[in-house]
Amino acid sequence: MRRRMSTGYWCSQLGVSSPDGTYDDLWCQCLCFLLGDMDHNYAVNGVDIQFFVDCAIYGGPDCGCGDFNGNGLVDMGDVSDFIVRLLMP
Repeated sequence: MRRRMSTGYWCSQLGVSSPDGTYDDLWCQCLCFLLGDMDHNYAVNGVDIQFFVDCAIYGGPDCGCGDFNGNGLVDMGDVSDFIVRLLMP
């Protein structure tokens, strides 16, 4: 199932629903077309750094593009891959 987030991006439910049958942002992860592209402008650049840091600290439903290791979170395990992607020409 999919739904449109408040940010305008489509999200896909992760196979779990909240007890009342509604979508819960905790179970919704935005589809990512380019890992590291935190602001969804199809480029990885300096603008994405603050979004990545915010996702690492606070989490949230729009953080899927920062999850390089696929564990469902943006955490210290994603930092080195984000830096590599950021520095790619």
